[in-house]
Amino acid sequence: MSIVSALSLRDSTSTDIALLSSARRVTAADGLAGMPGPRQVVRPLPQRHGAIDETAYMDGRTITIEGICTGSQTGVWTQYDALVAAFYDAIGTGRLLKWTRAGSSLALQATVRFHDSMEAPLQVDNGLYQLPYSATFFAEDPRAYAQTETTVTGDVLSSAAGGLTFSAPFPWRFTPSSGGSASVTHAGTVPAPATLRIYGACSSPQVLLVSTGERIVLTGSVAAGDYIELDLQTRTVLLNGTTNRANLLDPASTDWFLIPKGSSTLRLVAATFDASARLDVLHRSGWL
Repeated sequence: MSIVSALSLRDSTSTDIALLSSARRVTAADGLAGMPGPRQVVRPLPQRHGAIDETAYMDGRTITIEGICTGSQTGVWTQYDALVAAFYDAIGTGRLLKWTRAGSSLALQATVRFHDSMEAPLQVDNGLYQLPYSATFFAEDPRAYAQTETTVTGDVLSSAAGGLTFSAPFPWRFTPSSGGSASVTHAGTVPAPATLRIYGACSSPQVLLVSTGERIVLTGSVAAGDYIELDLQTRTVLLNGTTNRANLLDPASTDWFLIPKGSSTLRLVAATFDASARLDVLHRSGWL
């Protein structure tokens, strides 16, 4: 009985090479599920007994796939060579490892790199040629993500009678507004990053995670027809998804938050805006 119902590795031509098929069996897969150990950071209290535990983050994930290529004397090598070519493409470059949990419709993916040697001793059993192998990969991000990306289109900003109250003073005056909200449903088990797009025209925009009050604060303006893309994983600020505009970020006032599991609301506010200003959220739910 297989532990996954589908398993593939994307190669340099963006082709998903199946690791599980009639001629390629998967006998074990370590690391596709489970929680990597937290990165332990403990320091002693300087002038008294005890210690301070600052453990907060997980390290990356190691994934080991064990399988068997089967076939005729010639066919087994065809199966093996296809896998080796895909594994080689994952040396030094992140490639998508995709799988579906057995007995479930949950399709997940992780970006991995080939991390260790591949063993493949040739065996023959009653005329059937077999090449067992073991291959190890490393995922820098410990989370596995849904293969389907969800795009949430937020409401446009519009004028309103009231404004938004902040708990701390800010050096900008914000036009009273309504709208600007994007409701996100995260179906996974752990908070996950997302890509936020702020569409112009607007000036001094902020993106607020309503449940926590955390926000990403930008200065300057986003012109009509343009958007600023915020990647919560890489913490980059790009104009139209290509041009670095990190100079727009106000780092002292910014919290790079993650999207919580369950339902949450993100809101765009701005000092000035037109009828096209809105926030879109592109996200994948995350699992361990």
